[in-house]
Amino acid sequence: MATSRQRLSSRLLWFAVGAVLNYALIAWPFKWFSAHTHWPVWVTSACSVGLAAVFFLAWNLFVNFRTDGRLVAVLPRYLVAVIGMWLLSSAVLTTLKHIDIQLASNVGGVPLDFDVIGTQCFLAGLKFALYHKWVFPVSTA
Repeated sequence: MATSRQRLSSRLLWFAVGAVLNYALIAWPFKWFSAHTHWPVWVTSACSVGLAAVFFLAWNLFVNFRTDGRLVAVLPRYLVAVIGMWLLSSAVLTTLKHIDIQLASNVGGVPLDFDVIGTQCFLAGLKFALYHKWVFPVSTA
């Protein structure tokens, strides 16, 4: 098991920062794909969530959930977690986009897509617990 290089409070702080980045990395590609392709909503959702997942491989390994664990030990668990979370995120986002109650707003000139925010909030606790306890575990030694 890996030894800890971060405290829980640090992991939570970087998780919150990552949440903002995650929103941007899902919402902006979703908007672009929607405007420039004729893909079904589920394909647009899956691609947007997938782009964010690729970025967050590096983010989680080197910024958020740093451990002394070797990449070879962490990578298989990370891939299982990412695929599972990608499936859940894509399904929830697709469902919200199909319901399409037009919940969006501008805050300080920045457009906010509440379908993406809702998806991420709905899954945030599960994702943090999964990453903190299983993918990038903190040593109890």
